[in-house]
Amino acid sequence: MLGLSEGFRVVGVRSVSLKGGSLQVTIPADVAQDVGLNVGDIVVILYDTRRKQILISKAGKISTPEGLTFSLANQSLKRRPDMQ
Repeated sequence: MLGLSEGFRVVGVRSVSLKGGSLQVTIPADVAQDVGLNVGDIVVILYDTRRKQILISKAGKISTPEGLTFSLANQSLKRRPDMQ
């Protein structure tokens, strides 16, 4: 099994594809709706190097584990002109 932390659940399986030089994966529509995620929104990607897990969260709606802190430059939270 995946060894998921409390509050996490498997919501589907996705394949990873290549776009330009980056890898991408789709987010299930029901999860995106529940999070309030829309095209052009800014997300934060947290990587747990110990567990080799990735957590993607909409910027501004981040709840981090106790003891974990980070900050974002204000410019990071602005939408890109080509995404508006």
